[in-house]
Amino acid sequence: MARDSSLETITLRQPAELCAWEIEKRRNFGWEYDADRSNYREGRRLAKFSIFRRRLTFTRPADIPNREKLNELEAQYEKEEAKREFYVPIDPFNAFLLFLLLIFPGIIYIAVKLSKKSKIEQENALITEAQKNLAAQAKQIISGHWGSPNLTGTSDGPRPKAPLSADSTTQQLASVPKRKE
Repeated sequence: MARDSSLETITLRQPAELCAWEIEKRRNFGWEYDADRSNYREGRRLAKFSIFRRRLTFTRPADIPNREKLNELEAQYEKEEAKREFYVPIDPFNAFLLFLLLIFPGIIYIAVKLSKKSKIEQENALITEAQKNLAAQAKQIISGHWGSPNLTGTSDGPRPKAPLSADSTTQQLASVPKRKE
């Protein structure tokens, strides 16, 4: 039982069709799915067709390094998810009715719906990209590589355009005509 005292536990209730997504999301932030205390079983084909909410239990070590940063990233991930919008498709009955009244209102209706669809898709793509970045940061923290300097992307200024010889002097370099850029 001493082992359980060093674990942080969270229990959620989710619709069956969202359980697999929730498990994947929580694993990105260091949570382990506890199948013994949950009533959702991964991999069952009929599990996602249930009308009841499933109980999901996750555990994580309470003494995980940089836990505050993980919690902060998880909160940012949830904020991004709350910004996500869902597109309501064109209602064929409304479109048909508007075309019967006049052609112009039907065209306006379809144009507005299509522009909303593309706008929502673009915003959701940005949200998904931000969530991927947050999940990648969380994985770095969990793997222990967070906070280490990134030596592959260092830059110490612009590189010379042409190789210089070892016996070049500053006077020779100054006499070289400058290119227009």
